[in-house]
Amino acid sequence: MAKSKLKLGFICGCLEPGRDGVGDYTRRLAGELIRQGHKAAILSLNDPFCTSVEHGEQKEDEITIEVYRLPMGSLTTKERLLLADVWIQQKKPDWISLQFVLYSFHDKGLPFLLGKHLKYLGRGRNWHIMFHELWVGLADDEKYKYRLLGGIQRKLIKRLICKLEPKVIHTQTELYNKELLFLGFNSARLPLTSNIPLVPQPNDVSEKESVIGMVIFGSIYPDAPFLEFAQEIASYVDKTGQKVILTMIGRNGGEQEGWVSAFKSVGIPVTVMGEQSTETISKVLQENTLGVISTPFYLMEKSGSAAAMRLHQLPIINVAKSWRPKRYFELKNPEDVLVYKLNNLHEIKGLKKGAKTANSIEWVGNTFVRTLQANG
Repeated sequence: MAKSKLKLGFICGCLEPGRDGVGDYTRRLAGELIRQGHKAAILSLNDPFCTSVEHGEQKEDEITIEVYRLPMGSLTTKERLLLADVWIQQKKPDWISLQFVLYSFHDKGLPFLLGKHLKYLGRGRNWHIMFHELWVGLADDEKYKYRLLGGIQRKLIKRLICKLEPKVIHTQTELYNKELLFLGFNSARLPLTSNIPLVPQPNDVSEKESVIGMVIFGSIYPDAPFLEFAQEIASYVDKTGQKVILTMIGRNGGEQEGWVSAFKSVGIPVTVMGEQSTETISKVLQENTLGVISTPFYLMEKSGSAAAMRLHQLPIINVAKSWRPKRYFELKNPEDVLVYKLNNLHEIKGLKKGAKTANSIEWVGNTFVRTLQANG
């Protein structure tokens, strides 16, 4: 017996293309659901990139998605709730999917009344929550002020879940899954989809065996041991005779200069490409041999850069600062990831390509639909 089609209303904070990762994710997921024959529209509840209410459309892979954007700051709470309520009543979704990040709904990460307001907006409907982030202060060496703030945020998240009583809770990391379970709530893991679609290339873009092409895509986290890493790469070149090149693409942020200087100082050629089209980024990812990620290992599953690399079947070297959760557990190392430590670069030969399907929008969309249909 065929399952009935879903009718969804997504709620996120912001929908400015290319400026908000959660908004981009929501648009891609909504577009995939529409492509599958479901109905979906998106409400951005606290959008900093518009100055007035905007009711319009956005495109994702040639799919048109209806969007409704409520500006940050220029509406009273009463006005915001009224407009959101009218939109939801008009759309009549069976499910409301909250794409959750604390700071999307309050600039200090303290949306005290969010649960109460959303419960009113979603009355009589099924709730789904995707936790893209939880509270701050999860690290075992976190500063006191972040532990204090995190304690308040943790209570707010618990209150939100109790208010909405979601039928399905998703998150993309094992760390968040365990933290939510400790809080008293079951959640399922839904891998992050890549915001860079795989654009097929001619066969001649594959890497040459004599060259190891490393690529850094997107934001670089601070405090990564890049000096030691660069020096070990140079030693690897001396020992093996293989040529290594580094390409940096996308918005790398303030850490970029240090990485460029470190690699150039040991004789490794570096190309900085900056922001590029998704087609160019896909081509560059396919041309290279290894991806380099500076997101702490326990948080890597929420990295859009890692998702893009996996979709393009790039093995990954995780070069990041030491980071352990306060509630420590051992996280299994995937076969396509090498967590960099001093003197372990020889292990890159054992890296395998990941299963690209797990981070494809088709796979994520199908998993999302099946889970909601099973709980509707």
